[in-house]
Amino acid sequence: MSSAAGYFVEASGATGQDPCAAGSASGAESKACDACAKGRYAAAEAATRCDIAAAGSYAASTGSSATQLCAAGRYSGAGATTFLGK
Repeated sequence: MSSAAGYFVEASGATGQDPCAAGSASGAESKACDACAKGRYAAAEAATRCDIAAAGSYAASTGSSATQLCAAGRYSGAGATTFLGK
């Protein structure tokens, strides 16, 4: 059985496919999901790609399912893994 993008089929003889967890994504016919890299995130399960953290926010960890907003007086560019400023 092959899987749709955002899902995976782990074992031979499987009767169904499982969605990728939030914080990971996959293409079609995947045996596993890939964790989002730092600076990227996937908010929902069954993601087909990891989104880039928007300017003014950051994704510090591998496998992020959300971004953190920069605090007042701090900033970041798109795809940031941390904030800048004092």
